[in-house]
Amino acid sequence: RTVAPTRRIPGSFELLPEARHEYRALLPGRATLHVRQFDAVSAGDILLSIDSPEWRQRQHEAVEAEGEIVMAEAALAVAQAQRNEAATALDTLDARIARLADAGARRADLESEAAAARGGLPRFDAQIRAAEAALKEAKEHFASRLRGLASLSGLSPEELAAPKDGEPLWRTIGALEIRAKRAGAVETA
Repeated sequence: RTVAPTRRIPGSFELLPEARHEYRALLPGRATLHVRQFDAVSAGDILLSIDSPEWRQRQHEAVEAEGEIVMAEAALAVAQAQRNEAATALDTLDARIARLADAGARRADLESEAAAARGGLPRFDAQIRAAEAALKEAKEHFASRLRGLASLSGLSPEELAAPKDGEPLWRTIGALEIRAKRAGAVETA
């Protein structure tokens, strides 16, 4: 078909700044590309995956933080059990002293032992509070580690904590995946 008037204007077309998206890896490692130059991609497509030793180190730190929670829970359980044992022993001593008093007898050694047991209860209460504080700190430490993993993986802490095959997702991720945020075409790979 014939095109009658044609006008040539020198220049070039430029994309708007928001039309181009660069994806960068947050951690060093071995990258595997899943796309080639000029491939069309949809939002959510995997562009590349990174096998990073530093990611595994961060996972290990999260495992340690998770272990701190287990240890703090155990320490709290021990402190509560010791307090309960002391309270039970004190109740037993008080009942024995009361029976002796009803019989008209008095034992100073039992009364002294009961007073010492009664005086030890605040120490057990303090140990429980300290164990509760340690547990709270361990949970905050783990949450901080999980937020760090979330910022590196691009997933939310809730997504990372969700179970996959009986384990939380953050434990099962072997390589980080960089996914396309929007549909488009790969300019350079």
